[in-house]
Formats: sequence, structure tokens, C-alpha cells
Amino acid sequence: MTDEFAEAIDLTFKTYSDAGRNDSLRAMQAEGLDVYVPKDNELQLDLDDNGPALERHNMAWELFKRRWPEAERLITPSKSGRGTHVRVLVPGQHYGDTERILFQAILGSDNLREFFNLWRADSGVAPACALVELPIHRTAIQDFGCYPEELL
Repeated sequence: MTDEFAEAIDLTFKTYSDAGRNDSLRAMQAEGLDVYVPKDNELQLDLDDNGPALERHNMAWELFKRRWPEAERLITPSKSGRGTHVRVLVPGQHYGDTERILFQAILGSDNLREFFNLWRADSGVAPACALVELPIHRTAIQDFGCYPEELL
């Protein structure tokens, strides 16, 4: 493993693992970003790009909808603009953290993100999952039935 790769892993671990995660979420809120913790019936996906990742998601979504035809989704640009955030609401479902993370991964969410979500869930760190959004998307997200958390 190169030193550069090891440093990247260390930074990722500090940002996304246990204690560092909540500090990062609070810092993003202080910068004016919205933090959304999923509702019981919500899945939150972070797709890395608007090309192949979105295509894989759309294929998986078609299968998902055959099983849960009442499911709805909202797609918004990610903070960076290079990817996409997808929220899925399934009326009547109550996902536990592990089940939520499994479905997020199946529906195409970033693998590293879901790895750390699972790590946090397994370690009892709350929230295990969250999405950070630009305030410009707040109205559309709230119209969909999701509201930002106040972590400060």
C-alpha cells in the first residue's frame, strides 16, 4: 500500500467512521448544509455519477418497483454536482439500519458509503445513515416528506 493510499484511507476513516462522523455532520450543518437522517420507510442513495451508476440504479429500480409498486423516489443532484442523491419512500415499510443499508447498496448507492454505514450500524453509532444536501433542494425534499435534522 502506498503512503498516499494509506493517507486517503485514514482521512476517509476519520471523516466517516464513528465519532468523526457526527463532528463532520455538525460542521456541514454549520456551513449551511442540510442533514437528513432517514425515516423508518426511507432509503437514501448516493450515486457516484450521472452515467453508469445512474443506469445501474434505474435497472435495479425497475425490479424494486415490481416488488414494492407503491414505492416513490425523488432524485436530486449531489452537493458536488457530479453525482445524484436518490430518496426512496416505501409506505408501510419499517427498515432497520442493516436492512436499509442492504437495499441502498442493491439500488446502486456508493459501496464505500454503505460500508461505513454498515460499520456505524454494527457499532451502534447513530445516525448510521444520513444524506447532506444543499439548501436549494430543501423545498422539493420537504414536499417529498423528508425534513432536515438539527444536530447542532
